[in-house]
Amino acid sequence: MILNKSELSKALQKASTTILESSKDSSSFLLFHFEKEELYLKSFQNKIFTTTPLVYSGESSCIDFALNFKRFKKWVQTVGSEEIEIDFNDREKILLAKNDRGTVDFAVLNTETFPSWDFIVEKSKKTGEVQADSLAKAFTYSKNFIYSDENSKPQFATSELKNGVLSSTDLGGLSTIYLEGLEACSFRVHKNNISKMLKWLSYQGSDSIEVWKHEKAFVLKTTDGSLYGEIEISVPYAGPSFSKKDLETTFFIEVTKKDLNYAIKHLWSAANWDQSYLEMTILEDSVELVLDSEAKNKLVTSIDRIASKQDLDLPSTILVSKDYLEKIVRLFPEETLKLGVLKKGNKNGFFVTSHSYNDDEYISIMSWRS
Repeated sequence: MILNKSELSKALQKASTTILESSKDSSSFLLFHFEKEELYLKSFQNKIFTTTPLVYSGESSCIDFALNFKRFKKWVQTVGSEEIEIDFNDREKILLAKNDRGTVDFAVLNTETFPSWDFIVEKSKKTGEVQADSLAKAFTYSKNFIYSDENSKPQFATSELKNGVLSSTDLGGLSTIYLEGLEACSFRVHKNNISKMLKWLSYQGSDSIEVWKHEKAFVLKTTDGSLYGEIEISVPYAGPSFSKKDLETTFFIEVTKKDLNYAIKHLWSAANWDQSYLEMTILEDSVELVLDSEAKNKLVTSIDRIASKQDLDLPSTILVSKDYLEKIVRLFPEETLKLGVLKKGNKNGFFVTSHSYNDDEYISIMSWRS
């Protein structure tokens, strides 16, 4: 069997998404799997898995085999020619790999120890279609709002897509993203697997991705037959949900990100670093920010704001999380930050930001109190 080095290297990149190279079990191995003389590279790690098609030429025994991914990858990197010839000796359970520098042999793993997820793929149903970069953008944003302590609150350790709305919360703030074309899609991704899914999506560019759903898993498929899947955790996401109507605002705090960033850093340099909240007073054409200093004095600075066309009966001073305010500023893509203000009772409420990417709408929420 003859493989093209460039195509093999690309396939190994995709497969590496779910390879655990440091492992001593089969999750550090790469499976070469044949279906009707077509070749697929398969890999897995815990509850995630990938399948990548690879074209070959010449004759092949079409016998499945698995070999150590790290060793094989290192060997491929040494190849100078574009052609790689490999021959599996089923009787001796070794793989002979040949190139312009000579021949090496690799021990292979008994493929019966390699798990199969074919039944998941076969029983899945297509629920939607989306561009890879749009899905990646949404999960990249959403992961900033996932609760970190999985052991105490596993119900908040995921980003969950439900009927086209991607949500996550760390109980201090909330991200809600409305994804065009995925209105019939629902699946959840564990926080530890988001980076792996994003890595796989990065290899797809802006290509179209199909979303398939199994009762216990989801699968992402490309037009060339590549796929990424995850067996979902059984604990459902339990974060609050808001409709777009719930988050409509008429009163805004509109400031430049540059001014707000500078004001926070200016105060924080001399502040008592044990405090987590800063005081905010919203005036007609400015916003006043206050922190306690290390010397037990009040540190005060103000920044200009564009006056809102509507008015809102707010407490004279409200408290907001410094870290959350900085997070909202960091994630907001435009230079002018427009914070919508909602009241929840007389003493509490939310700040709401909204922006778009392609046809998708991103909404972030953080709480304030008096």
